[in-house]
Amino acid sequence: MSTLELKELSHPSGEVIKIASGKTLDLNSQGTTKMPAGSVIQVKKFQSASTGSGTSTVTSMADDGVQVAITPKYANSLLFVSCTSGCSVSGGYAYFRILENVSSTVVQAAPWGNFSGSPQQLGSFTITGWYSPPDTSTRTFKLQGYTTAGTRYLNYSVYPNITVMEIAQ
Repeated sequence: MSTLELKELSHPSGEVIKIASGKTLDLNSQGTTKMPAGSVIQVKKFQSASTGSGTSTVTSMADDGVQVAITPKYANSLLFVSCTSGCSVSGGYAYFRILENVSSTVVQAAPWGNFSGSPQQLGSFTITGWYSPPDTSTRTFKLQGYTTAGTRYLNYSVYPNITVMEIAQ
């Protein structure tokens, strides 16, 4: 195998640099690669395998079992966190948030309205937010929630999921 060293690789205007069919360009085998700002570096996702799980009244924030861990490749990256689920409530208010559990940082919070009587299906909801990791330590993001009264049913009709994308800066 030969080694070709060069300082810059360019092509004539209107042309593209191509990789031969069946071959792979491995940008990480011998060092690091700097991606342009805004590039997605990695994606981690968790999706529940079931719907319809009930949660009794919890009057302080508690984990809902929807979480994902990511180890940022770069300390100056931004992490985009998105969580989607479904919920119904019988009485009271329901509140949700995404929590980063190493520093206990609330990434984003979302209150729901007041519901009373028999369970009222709220349908699906999405919470999104940005997080700036201070280093490359593994971070776990999780959905938490509580109700002020009544019973909250998480995942009522939607498979809950949480996704974290590392974005180059």
